[in-house]
Amino acid sequence: LAVPVSEAASDTASELIPLPSAMVAVAGSLHAAPDAASTVISAVTAGEQASLLGRSADGAWLQVIDARGSTGWAQRATLQLDAAVEAAL
Repeated sequence: LAVPVSEAASDTASELIPLPSAMVAVAGSLHAAPDAASTVISAVTAGEQASLLGRSADGAWLQVIDARGSTGWAQRATLQLDAAVEAAL
């Protein structure tokens, strides 16, 4: 997945910036909100990739798009992030 660089699209194709990603290190649940008591949307499986959209204010949760296209919140401890990606969040 990628996001447009700008709203102005060229005649050929918009430039895209890929979303940062992380590997799921430990199987877990994808939640509707950054709270363990929130609705479970999907499950993430160890070894799959997830695209990162953001993080909660306390850093304990990351908003992701899982391998099946579901968007939700995963506990930070379930994901393995590259050091450069971690620093950018």
